[in-house]
Amino acid sequence: MKKFLSIALMIAMVAMSVFAFASCEAVTAASAIADADQYLTEHPYTVTVSMDFDCNNSEMSEIFDAMSVEVPVTVDGKNMAMDMSMEVMPGMSASIKMTVVENILYYDMSLMGEAVKMKSTLNEEQYKEFMEENGAQLPVDSTSFESLTLENKDGKHVITCSGITTEGLNAMNEVLTDAVTSAGAETAVGDLSYVLTISDGKYESMALTASYTVTAEGQTYTVSMTMNAKYTYDNVQPIVAPSDAASYTEADFDDMLG
Repeated sequence: MKKFLSIALMIAMVAMSVFAFASCEAVTAASAIADADQYLTEHPYTVTVSMDFDCNNSEMSEIFDAMSVEVPVTVDGKNMAMDMSMEVMPGMSASIKMTVVENILYYDMSLMGEAVKMKSTLNEEQYKEFMEENGAQLPVDSTSFESLTLENKDGKHVITCSGITTEGLNAMNEVLTDAVTSAGAETAVGDLSYVLTISDGKYESMALTASYTVTAEGQTYTVSMTMNAKYTYDNVQPIVAPSDAASYTEADFDDMLG
């Protein structure tokens, strides 16, 4: 019996070791991201996306200061609501509210005390386009990188993405392209960092930083960009159509967003 118990104990210890090893190996950067992505599709959440720029040229800084925003976006399945305010010029601000409920987009813009309210029923292609352009995503995601490194810190998964792809670089350049093209400038991405923090199988934050060189009229400037996405899952407000939805003017989707 004693020998039998010793053998049983040895087998149990080996099994526990194998299990522990397998548990450690089970969680990879890719699987942690997949689980966090899946959670977003099944639960309502609010993500606050902030974007800030810093430029070493005062004139160019005025362009980038107008692009610095903080936007809370609430998502529940295929429904979405966002409320954004920005300063379009000194002393003049604009606010834009966009709500998608049951594939109907409600667009409410206020500028200088004047309000424009429109609505449009989106087909699947239009819905996809709208969410890609106006949803809670940052310009790049983990698929835009060739390497993912997972670290466990304070019980959280911290994933560092490196080796950005050509598609990712193009997406990062597009962040500034529209803003500086009108000024006759060209942009190029330099140093870049993208870090995801996942806690209890849910995204806690995403942090994206990048440096750019901007060339205009023969001069080169340096621009640094910081984008953060911070997620909350508690006390998420329900997404409903505006109470005055009947007063919104029917409009074509392409005309609404240019």
